[in-house]
Amino acid sequence: MNNVTKELIGQFIFELLDDECGINKNAKELLEQLMINDRDMANILHDTIGMAVENSDGRFVINP
Repeated sequence: MNNVTKELIGQFIFELLDDECGINKNAKELLEQLMINDRDMANILHDTIGMAVENSDGRFVINP
């Protein structure tokens, strides 16, 4: 995967989490597995996924 693709994926994950609907627990766990299995992806996604918090609906969002 080239650097532009990695950056675009990182931006996509940020936009996905920066929404009042967020993602469900299973999707968050899949992102965490992606980070475990791909060190380059982990470097890109670590800070973004670290900002995600669980809101009252059990969804993970950056801005609840």
